[in-house]
Amino acid sequence: MKFNLRELFGVTLLVAVLCAWWLDHQRLQSRRDQLESEATLHKQARSIQVERDRAIINSLKVRLTRLTEELAETTQSMETTQSDISGRIKFPFNQAGVPNSGK
Repeated sequence: MKFNLRELFGVTLLVAVLCAWWLDHQRLQSRRDQLESEATLHKQARSIQVERDRAIINSLKVRLTRLTEELAETTQSMETTQSDISGRIKFPFNQAGVPNSGK
């Protein structure tokens, strides 16, 4: 079996093209695996962030409920105190700013 120079060059070219394709394929496969790994990590990080945000929202809801209750109690206490004071003090002027009679 004899090969001439043209046939030998053709086989060499074919092997070179196949090697280049294989190297490119390996590079793309590696990059795809890396991107899939990064996507998985991003999903995990996002899930952790969402859970953390939910916990913060729930604690803020509890705090808001407590503050609302405290405000209601304080408002009621102030109204009671104001009515007690108003019953004991005689104001020289009415709400319109007109002096009250001395009665």
